[in-house]
Amino acid sequence: MLKKNNITNLSLRRKKILFKCTHRGTKELDILLGNFVSNHINLLKPKELDYLEVILGFNDIDLYKILTNKKEIDKKMNKLFLKKIIKFNQKFNNYI
Repeated sequence: MLKKNNITNLSLRRKKILFKCTHRGTKELDILLGNFVSNHINLLKPKELDYLEVILGFNDIDLYKILTNKKEIDKKMNKLFLKKIIKFNQKFNNYI
């Protein structure tokens, strides 16, 4: 997770995205999205933040299935960015 000092340096948009990614409503998505965003939030470009906001608009069940490769990536999502999230999680979670 991010250190408290790093969080205070984030823009308001980044803080909101980080919060939404770590408080999805299901523990699984909090882990899958939250770990990725916590590790990359300071490196994400504005366009990537746009991609994340689109991803956050999907319901938990569909998003979980997409992130665990049980459902195809939706056309509205940026495939390359989503694959980056999936690949990040595959390094740490053998069940994905």
